[in-house]
Amino acid sequence: MQLFSVLKITLCFSIILLGACTNKQLYNTIQETNESRCRAKVGPEREQCFAELNTKNYQEYEQARKSVDKDNLH
Repeated sequence: MQLFSVLKITLCFSIILLGACTNKQLYNTIQETNESRCRAKVGPEREQCFAELNTKNYQEYEQARKSVDKDNLH
């Protein structure tokens, strides 16, 4: 019975970690796609595209997102 509880806790913890990893991978993939789209453009359009890109890494993005969530709760 105790082994079953340990397995449930391990499974829940693994799912939480997997979800966080997936979010980070998705964020990075979107960033790479956006950069690729900018590289495909030419001249001033390309420069404007790169200027408008979100340059936050995932950790910075996540901190900003959590800050907005907290502000909206109050």
